[in-house]
Amino acid sequence: MGCTVFFSNCEKIKQIKKGFELTRNMQISTLLYGESNIGKKTLVKSMYNNATWIDGSDFVKLKNALLENNEIVVYNFDIHRNYAAEEFNNKKIIALTDETTVPDYIDSLFGFIYKMPPLRDRPEDLEFFIEKYIKEANENLAKKDILAIDKEKIDLSNNIKSLKIYIYKKIAFNNLEKSEIQDILYDYFQKNLQGNNDYVKFLNLFEYPLIMAGLEKYGSQLKLSQILGINRNTLRKKVNENGIN
Repeated sequence: MGCTVFFSNCEKIKQIKKGFELTRNMQISTLLYGESNIGKKTLVKSMYNNATWIDGSDFVKLKNALLENNEIVVYNFDIHRNYAAEEFNNKKIIALTDETTVPDYIDSLFGFIYKMPPLRDRPEDLEFFIEKYIKEANENLAKKDILAIDKEKIDLSNNIKSLKIYIYKKIAFNNLEKSEIQDILYDYFQKNLQGNNDYVKFLNLFEYPLIMAGLEKYGSQLKLSQILGINRNTLRKKVNENGIN
Protein backbone atom coordinates (compact mmCIF):
# COMPACT_ATOMS: atom_id res chain seq x y z
CA MET A 1 0.00 0.00 0.00
CA GLY A 2 1.39 3.42 -0.96
CA CYS A 3 2.50 5.94 1.60
CA THR A 4 0.03 8.76 2.28
CA VAL A 5 1.61 12.21 2.47
CA PHE A 6 0.07 14.85 4.72
CA PHE A 7 0.94 18.55 4.58
CA SER A 8 0.12 21.45 6.87
CA ASN A 9 1.90 24.59 8.03
CA CYS A 10 -0.84 25.28 10.57
CA GLU A 11 0.62 25.31 14.09
CA LYS A 12 -2.52 23.83 15.62
CA ILE A 13 -2.43 20.88 13.22
CA LYS A 14 1.29 20.43 13.81
CA GLN A 15 0.50 20.08 17.52
CA ILE A 16 -2.21 17.50 16.73
CA LYS A 17 0.23 15.52 14.60
CA LYS A 18 2.85 15.72 17.33
CA GLY A 19 0.30 14.36 19.80
CA PHE A 20 -0.37 11.39 17.52
CA GLU A 21 3.37 10.77 17.17
CA LEU A 22 3.96 10.82 20.93
CA THR A 23 1.24 8.22 21.52
CA ARG A 24 1.97 6.15 18.41
CA ASN A 25 2.99 3.05 20.37
CA MET A 26 0.62 3.49 23.31
CA GLN A 27 -2.74 1.82 23.86
CA ILE A 28 -4.51 5.17 24.04
CA SER A 29 -7.62 6.09 22.06
CA THR A 30 -7.94 9.44 20.30
CA LEU A 31 -10.85 11.36 18.79
CA LEU A 32 -10.20 13.77 15.93
CA TYR A 33 -13.18 15.93 15.01
CA GLY A 34 -13.99 18.90 12.80
CA GLU A 35 -15.74 19.83 9.56
CA SER A 36 -15.72 17.51 6.55
CA ASN A 37 -12.96 17.67 3.93
CA ILE A 38 -10.33 19.30 6.12
CA GLY A 39 -7.76 16.49 5.97
CA LYS A 40 -8.59 14.34 9.01
CA LYS A 41 -8.40 11.07 7.08
CA THR A 42 -5.24 12.10 5.25
CA LEU A 43 -3.51 13.02 8.50
CA VAL A 44 -4.39 9.71 10.15
CA LYS A 45 -3.58 7.65 7.03
CA SER A 46 -0.13 9.22 6.93
CA MET A 47 0.52 7.68 10.35
CA TYR A 48 -1.76 4.61 10.48
CA ASN A 49 -1.89 3.55 6.86
CA ASN A 50 -1.74 -0.16 7.69
CA ALA A 51 -4.30 -0.09 10.48
CA THR A 52 -7.74 -1.67 10.18
CA TRP A 53 -10.19 1.00 8.97
CA ILE A 54 -13.87 0.67 9.89
CA ASP A 55 -16.89 2.72 8.78
CA GLY A 56 -18.48 3.80 12.05
CA SER A 57 -21.88 4.32 10.43
CA ASP A 58 -22.18 0.51 10.33
CA PHE A 59 -22.69 0.06 14.07
CA VAL A 60 -22.81 -3.75 14.02
CA LYS A 61 -19.57 -3.96 12.06
CA LEU A 62 -17.99 -1.45 14.41
CA LYS A 63 -19.02 -3.41 17.52
CA ASN A 64 -17.50 -6.58 16.06
CA ALA A 65 -14.32 -4.74 15.12
CA LEU A 66 -13.98 -3.42 18.67
CA LEU A 67 -14.12 -7.00 19.94
CA GLU A 68 -11.69 -8.41 17.38
CA ASN A 69 -9.03 -5.68 17.11
CA ASN A 70 -6.75 -3.84 19.49
CA GLU A 71 -5.92 -1.09 16.99
CA ILE A 72 -8.47 0.34 14.55
CA VAL A 73 -9.29 3.60 12.82
CA VAL A 74 -13.00 4.44 12.82
CA TYR A 75 -14.20 7.03 10.32
CA ASN A 76 -17.78 8.38 10.33
CA PHE A 77 -17.70 7.80 14.07
CA ASP A 78 -21.14 8.50 15.56
CA ILE A 79 -20.52 10.43 18.76
CA HIS A 80 -24.22 10.34 19.67
CA ARG A 81 -24.41 6.57 20.15
CA ASN A 82 -23.93 4.94 23.52
CA TYR A 83 -20.62 3.13 23.83
CA ALA A 84 -19.42 1.11 26.80
CA ALA A 85 -16.19 2.47 28.23
CA GLU A 86 -14.80 -1.06 28.56
CA GLU A 87 -15.01 -1.45 24.76
CA PHE A 88 -12.31 1.21 24.51
CA ASN A 89 -10.12 -0.01 27.36
CA ASN A 90 -6.64 -1.32 26.53
CA LYS A 91 -7.15 -0.57 22.85
CA LYS A 92 -5.86 1.98 20.39
CA ILE A 93 -8.87 3.47 18.64
CA ILE A 94 -8.52 6.48 16.37
CA ALA A 95 -12.01 7.88 15.77
CA LEU A 96 -12.83 10.49 13.13
CA THR A 97 -16.04 12.49 12.98
CA ASP A 98 -17.29 15.46 10.98
CA GLU A 99 -19.12 16.81 14.02
CA THR A 100 -17.95 20.26 15.10
CA THR A 101 -18.86 19.83 18.77
CA VAL A 102 -18.69 16.76 21.01
CA PRO A 103 -20.72 15.81 24.12
CA ASP A 104 -19.03 15.71 27.51
CA TYR A 105 -19.39 11.95 27.98
CA ILE A 106 -16.93 11.40 25.11
CA ASP A 107 -14.14 12.32 27.54
CA SER A 108 -14.61 8.96 29.26
CA LEU A 109 -13.86 7.06 26.03
CA PHE A 110 -10.81 8.87 24.70
CA GLY A 111 -7.49 9.77 26.21
CA PHE A 112 -7.02 12.60 23.74
CA ILE A 113 -9.55 14.71 21.84
CA TYR A 114 -8.41 17.07 19.09
CA LYS A 115 -10.40 19.55 17.03
CA MET A 116 -8.99 20.14 13.55
CA PRO A 117 -9.55 23.68 12.21
CA PRO A 118 -11.30 24.24 8.86
CA LEU A 119 -9.34 25.45 5.85
CA ARG A 120 -10.73 28.99 6.12
CA ASP A 121 -8.92 29.28 9.46
CA ARG A 122 -5.63 28.04 8.00
CA PRO A 123 -4.31 30.79 5.70
CA GLU A 124 -0.84 29.25 5.97
CA ASP A 125 -2.19 26.13 4.20
CA LEU A 126 -4.40 27.84 1.63
CA GLU A 127 -1.60 28.88 -0.74
CA PHE A 128 -0.26 25.32 -0.82
CA PHE A 129 -3.62 23.85 -1.81
CA ILE A 130 -4.26 26.57 -4.40
CA GLU A 131 -0.94 25.82 -6.11
CA LYS A 132 -1.50 22.07 -5.78
CA TYR A 133 -4.89 22.10 -7.49
CA ILE A 134 -3.91 24.62 -10.17
CA LYS A 135 -1.06 22.29 -11.14
CA GLU A 136 -3.28 19.20 -10.93
CA ALA A 137 -6.11 20.78 -12.95
CA ASN A 138 -3.72 21.98 -15.65
CA GLU A 139 -2.29 18.47 -15.97
CA ASN A 140 -5.66 16.70 -15.99
CA LEU A 141 -7.32 19.19 -18.34
CA ALA A 142 -4.28 19.56 -20.63
CA LYS A 143 -4.06 23.28 -19.91
CA LYS A 144 -1.18 25.61 -19.14
CA ASP A 145 -3.04 28.40 -17.39
CA ILE A 146 -1.52 30.61 -14.72
CA LEU A 147 -4.45 31.84 -12.66
CA ALA A 148 -4.55 34.94 -10.50
CA ILE A 149 -6.75 33.68 -7.66
CA ASP A 150 -8.71 36.22 -5.63
CA LYS A 151 -8.68 34.61 -2.18
CA GLU A 152 -11.72 36.65 -1.16
CA LYS A 153 -13.81 34.85 -3.80
CA ILE A 154 -12.60 31.28 -3.26
CA ASP A 155 -15.32 28.85 -2.25
CA LEU A 156 -14.26 27.28 1.06
CA SER A 157 -17.78 26.29 2.11
CA ASN A 158 -16.80 22.62 1.93
CA ASN A 159 -13.11 23.18 2.65
CA ILE A 160 -10.62 21.33 0.40
CA LYS A 161 -13.37 19.75 -1.71
CA SER A 162 -15.04 23.03 -2.68
CA LEU A 163 -11.65 24.70 -3.21
CA LYS A 164 -10.67 21.95 -5.65
CA ILE A 165 -13.96 22.25 -7.54
CA TYR A 166 -13.59 26.05 -7.68
CA ILE A 167 -10.09 25.85 -9.17
CA TYR A 168 -11.00 23.12 -11.66
CA LYS A 169 -13.90 25.28 -12.89
CA LYS A 170 -11.63 28.31 -13.17
CA ILE A 171 -9.08 26.34 -15.20
CA ALA A 172 -11.73 24.68 -17.37
CA PHE A 173 -13.55 27.93 -18.17
CA ASN A 174 -10.51 30.20 -18.45
CA ASN A 175 -9.98 31.64 -21.96
CA LEU A 176 -13.03 29.93 -23.44
CA GLU A 177 -13.69 30.81 -27.05
CA LYS A 178 -17.03 32.35 -28.00
CA SER A 179 -18.02 29.16 -29.81
CA GLU A 180 -17.27 27.08 -26.70
CA ILE A 181 -19.48 29.31 -24.55
CA GLN A 182 -22.22 28.99 -27.16
CA ASP A 183 -21.86 25.20 -27.08
CA ILE A 184 -22.27 25.19 -23.29
CA LEU A 185 -25.37 27.37 -23.51
CA TYR A 186 -26.75 25.27 -26.36
CA ASP A 187 -26.52 22.11 -24.26
CA TYR A 188 -28.08 23.90 -21.29
CA PHE A 189 -31.01 25.22 -23.32
CA GLN A 190 -31.57 21.84 -24.96
CA LYS A 191 -31.98 20.35 -21.51
CA ASN A 192 -34.00 23.11 -19.84
CA LEU A 193 -36.24 24.79 -22.45
CA GLN A 194 -39.79 23.77 -21.58
CA GLY A 195 -41.86 26.72 -20.31
CA ASN A 196 -44.10 29.34 -21.89
CA ASN A 197 -41.96 32.34 -21.00
CA ASP A 198 -38.45 30.93 -21.28
CA TYR A 199 -37.02 33.81 -23.32
CA VAL A 200 -37.50 36.23 -20.44
CA LYS A 201 -36.47 33.63 -17.86
CA PHE A 202 -33.20 32.76 -19.57
CA LEU A 203 -32.18 36.36 -20.21
CA ASN A 204 -30.89 36.20 -16.64
CA LEU A 205 -28.17 33.78 -17.78
CA PHE A 206 -26.74 36.56 -19.92
CA GLU A 207 -27.64 39.69 -17.99
CA TYR A 208 -26.64 38.67 -14.47
CA PRO A 209 -22.96 37.81 -15.12
CA LEU A 210 -22.63 40.69 -17.59
CA ILE A 211 -23.86 43.27 -15.08
CA MET A 212 -21.99 41.74 -12.13
CA ALA A 213 -18.70 41.66 -14.04
CA GLY A 214 -19.27 45.16 -15.40
CA LEU A 215 -20.02 46.68 -12.00
CA GLU A 216 -16.97 45.04 -10.50
CA LYS A 217 -14.77 46.17 -13.38
CA TYR A 218 -16.01 49.77 -13.75
CA GLY A 219 -17.29 50.49 -10.26
CA SER A 220 -20.46 52.43 -11.08
CA GLN A 221 -23.75 52.03 -12.90
CA LEU A 222 -23.18 55.30 -14.78
CA LYS A 223 -19.89 54.12 -16.26
CA LEU A 224 -21.28 50.67 -17.03
CA SER A 225 -24.36 52.08 -18.77
CA GLN A 226 -22.01 54.06 -21.03
CA ILE A 227 -19.89 50.97 -21.75
CA LEU A 228 -22.98 48.88 -22.56
CA GLY A 229 -24.59 51.67 -24.56
CA ILE A 230 -27.86 51.60 -22.64
CA ASN A 231 -29.79 54.17 -20.62
CA ARG A 232 -28.79 54.45 -16.95
CA ASN A 233 -32.40 53.93 -15.84
CA THR A 234 -32.61 50.79 -17.98
CA LEU A 235 -29.47 49.45 -16.32
CA ARG A 236 -30.82 50.28 -12.86
CA LYS A 237 -34.02 48.39 -13.70
CA LYS A 238 -32.05 45.34 -14.83
CA VAL A 239 -29.92 45.50 -11.68
CA ASN A 240 -33.10 45.34 -9.59
CA GLU A 241 -34.70 42.62 -11.75
CA ASN A 242 -31.63 40.43 -11.38
CA GLY A 243 -31.40 40.94 -7.62
CA ILE A 244 -27.98 42.55 -7.78
CA ASN A 245 -26.98 44.61 -4.76
